[in-house]
Amino acid sequence: MSKTEIKNFQPALSSPQLESTQRLISQSEECLSQLKRLRLDASIENNEQEQFQLGQLKKQIGDLVQKSTHLMRHNMQLRDQILSQTNQNAQIAQNHEELKLQVDKLQKELSEKDKTISQFNLYRKTQETQFESSLKQAQDQNEQLSKTLSNFQNVNGQLIEQIKELQNKLSLSQKDNAELMVVIDGHKHIDTVVSEPTLILTNVYVIIALENQITVFMLIITYSINSAVHFFFTSSFK
Repeated sequence: MSKTEIKNFQPALSSPQLESTQRLISQSEECLSQLKRLRLDASIENNEQEQFQLGQLKKQIGDLVQKSTHLMRHNMQLRDQILSQTNQNAQIAQNHEELKLQVDKLQKELSEKDKTISQFNLYRKTQETQFESSLKQAQDQNEQLSKTLSNFQNVNGQLIEQIKELQNKLSLSQKDNAELMVVIDGHKHIDTVVSEPTLILTNVYVIIALENQITVFMLIITYSINSAVHFFFTSSFK
């Protein structure tokens, strides 16, 4: 590489190698200046010592030129590496932006899912509350029905005792034609009482006149083939 090429070379970056190259260029220029002076002096005096110095200077100039060339090549390699690294950094920055967009999208989707889950949990909690309320209401109703059934069983036991007592009275009665007034669907019917009560089929109200005492019964009756009324008492009102 000539002196002009060395002087006009513009490296791509400022570095210790660049400063070293500039120093070498300055030293080369100084050596060339001395060489010119020595050549001028040698042409005049033709001194062997000066010829030796001239050879040394030529050698130094060659070494400096070689070092300068090596440093400039090294600087060019560094510039290429920096350009490559810059391109890689740009690609990394682009990838980072794409990843950031993906993360934002995923966060938005996650937020929507969290919102949906919250709504579902609220709906489930509401349903559970309603179910618990309905269950408690059903339990209260069951408890009330149990009490009603217990009361009915107690009343039923009392009615059975009353029926037995009435059966005894009827069996002891010598009246063959005791009047029985039966109210069915709002119509009054009078029939002959038989002494044996039988099956339970239809709820009606019955008024019986026995021994000058009127007793109202709610009973269930059925008609036999001979049209006699068979009855079974279930409750009474005096």
